[in-house]
Amino acid sequence: MRLRLLTIIGLFVILSASCSGPSAAPVSTALPNPTATSVPHAPEIRFALIGTVTDVNVWALFDAKGYSYNNYAVHNEYWPRLYQLSIPDRQFETMAASGMPSPVQQEGNFYTATVPLRSDLKWTDGSAFTADDVAFTVNTALSFQLGFDWHDFYNPDYLDHADAVDAHTVKFFFKKQPNVGVWQYGALQGPVVQKAYWSSKIASSLALLPTSIPSTPEANPDDVTKAARDSLYALSYDNEPTLGNWIPAGQQNGAWVNKVNPAHPFGEPHFDGATYRLFTNEDNAVNALRNGDVDSILNENGISIKSEQSLQNDTAFKISFNANHGVRFLTINPARPALMDNAFRQALDCVLDRTSMVRVLFAMPLESFIQEGAKPWYDSQALGTCAGQAGSQRLKQAVSTLKSAGYTWQKEPTDSESGQGLTLPNGQIFPAIVLLAPSEMEDGQRFAAAGYVGKYAGMLGIPLTVKYAGPEEIRYDVFSNGQYDVAILGWRVSEYPGYLCNWFGDGNPFGYNGGRLKSACEALNSTSDLAEAQKQVYQIQSVLTQDLPMIPLYSVGTYDVYRNISYPFDSVVGGLSGIYGAPSLAIPAP
Repeated sequence: MRLRLLTIIGLFVILSASCSGPSAAPVSTALPNPTATSVPHAPEIRFALIGTVTDVNVWALFDAKGYSYNNYAVHNEYWPRLYQLSIPDRQFETMAASGMPSPVQQEGNFYTATVPLRSDLKWTDGSAFTADDVAFTVNTALSFQLGFDWHDFYNPDYLDHADAVDAHTVKFFFKKQPNVGVWQYGALQGPVVQKAYWSSKIASSLALLPTSIPSTPEANPDDVTKAARDSLYALSYDNEPTLGNWIPAGQQNGAWVNKVNPAHPFGEPHFDGATYRLFTNEDNAVNALRNGDVDSILNENGISIKSEQSLQNDTAFKISFNANHGVRFLTINPARPALMDNAFRQALDCVLDRTSMVRVLFAMPLESFIQEGAKPWYDSQALGTCAGQAGSQRLKQAVSTLKSAGYTWQKEPTDSESGQGLTLPNGQIFPAIVLLAPSEMEDGQRFAAAGYVGKYAGMLGIPLTVKYAGPEEIRYDVFSNGQYDVAILGWRVSEYPGYLCNWFGDGNPFGYNGGRLKSACEALNSTSDLAEAQKQVYQIQSVLTQDLPMIPLYSVGTYDVYRNISYPFDSVVGGLSGIYGAPSLAIPAP
């Protein structure tokens, strides 16, 4: 998982296996909330990582060259950001900024906004943090056309440059009106490096940049800037000043060590250091946890079900279960006449008992288009009509919905018997439909979910069969030739829900003709005001819940295990691994 706020992974099916098959029901589902009036302190918090950590500089770290989960876990808190999202509430709040940014306004050919900076911050070499550092970082990322997280933070499609107005005011210049995804969830949360350290170091790399990029069709900008970027990634970072809660202390006895910044620029952690021990596999990390050699295991997708089951009955360990950013939906082809009826989609949504389904799916029920913990965007009112109801109630409501729309059965569904002979309002027999899903080997979780969807559809008398197919076949049928009825698709979604307009806005790949969504998406994509963006996202959720172009199924779950520590919150989307163990928030056990 990337440090960046989990950007959406395109409009395609994610079919990598998340588990080998149906799993046991989750056990402990909450992180303990400490109640002690005095918070203890300890010398170090000890994490286990699976694999290796790479020695890379900041330019490579936040680009594809140096990205890895382990690299982020160890290194990502060395540099300040202007703003951050609070944990666990995900509220936009100041970090290196001293207040909220100014409104974005048009100024000549640009859209501009300013950010006030804190005047009390100092780099670890004692020099002051200033607007020059921010402008230098932004302009360097743009000059080298850096990718990956750098691109997501400082998006060159929107951002032209940044200037230091004075020591504690930085001004951003955009080529076009930025939205919240580009502004608050982009440029304002990007890492900032020290200009005094890096400006001379990057001079040789800057000299490798072309004075202009050919505009011929065959010219690839990446080809002509690659040498300069490679040179940048290779620069030494010995004794680089940092400005975060943690200071790199290098490797000690084979482990990577961070020491707490004594200045405590962004709050005081409860540990003097954080140690990251490396293990070749999860079994070895679990053994180290059992032996008391580490306090927590960090892994991109949490610990495996096998490890969770081996630890769950031991009271020495705390196991938390949280939804991560993976979501799964049942996509319905609007080109199929029998599937276009809203009553059919509402009834199918009703009959799907997510609570029963997720008990064996290592998952959490999803009855909305945004996950419940995704604050401030989740609208608790934009839920399906049967959300919160039990299985028998859901079936009863689904039958009522279909009957009201003119559907009939030769034998109506009951709690004890499935419906038979479902007939459309026009008198025709409901046609047989096929559900596309990955095989058990490719994705055991979605394989099992497909069986549940078939079971619940069968209760309504819907003649549905499951076809298990490979990733390429599913992608082709859904996104290219449109030759499918229903399919289970998955995404890893970002904190900012702009993906809803990518899914269902103009030119969307699902053939959804959501006229009511158009104005809301246009407003969302053109506002940099958080309150206005939230209003439009609420409107989008309301429309989608009524129209149901896709049916939410579940959020993928994440298990985390730890001992000797606790956290001042009950749960968090992404789990503890998703926030890299939050060493600045962890609390040692008394």
